[in-house]
Amino acid sequence: MSKKIDIIKLGGSVITNKSEYASLKDEILKQICTEIGRWGKNCIIVHGAGSFGHIIAEKHDIISGYKDESQLKGLLQIREDMLKLNRSVVKNLCDQGLQALSFQTSALAYLDSEKKHQKIFLQPIEKAFSLGLTPVLYGDICFDENNSFTILSGDTLINLLSQKLSINRVIFVTDVDGLWGEKPESDETFLIEKATISELQDLKFVEIINNQTIDVTGNMIGKISSIFHMLNNVEKVQIVNGLVKNRLLRLLNNEETKCTTLTKE
Repeated sequence: MSKKIDIIKLGGSVITNKSEYASLKDEILKQICTEIGRWGKNCIIVHGAGSFGHIIAEKHDIISGYKDESQLKGLLQIREDMLKLNRSVVKNLCDQGLQALSFQTSALAYLDSEKKHQKIFLQPIEKAFSLGLTPVLYGDICFDENNSFTILSGDTLINLLSQKLSINRVIFVTDVDGLWGEKPESDETFLIEKATISELQDLKFVEIINNQTIDVTGNMIGKISSIFHMLNNVEKVQIVNGLVKNRLLRLLNNEETKCTTLTKE
């Protein structure tokens, strides 16, 4: 694919109430989709699970793979809940004039956790994008060669996409302003506005959390490892607070706004 693609990740923490089972932040989701619609360019959307996935996944220990038949009830519930969340995301995008098309991640990906290998069938996504559609994928329970099933997080999914597609930038829409560092001489924290991979390795990170809740796929600190991998294949990774109106839109339009921008060099 000759045209470089932007990927926008809608974090589960920003579009759902992560401590309340299957609870959507309707107005925030509408606001974010409105900003993407005003930008008006086709891209790939990946969204997290939030309270539509993490709470049941934790209860049934889905991430560890198959242990007994009782987990299957949880698997089926998560599948239904994720379809419900995905339909809400797609509807809100379409309401803003985007030609959003849902792709079921678990129907495209197959994992081998023992060999740390993931396969994903991307031709349908590439074709949809080339037609001017906006593919919408999400973190999902996927089948696994060794453990029967596990969770493929949205961040891991983005890493797979970035390895195989020509990606311009990845934008993480979260409920925080970006990555935060701590000055070595004191406990004073600061927003990391711009940094390269090498600069990141020298920083001490802190986590600014709104409403600490269950997250079986890793919190913001855990995402840094995924970002390191992404930067091998994309031009830049940006983290922006989707709770603040129009920050995402300004970022999409390459206007100055409060965020974190990470580059390889």
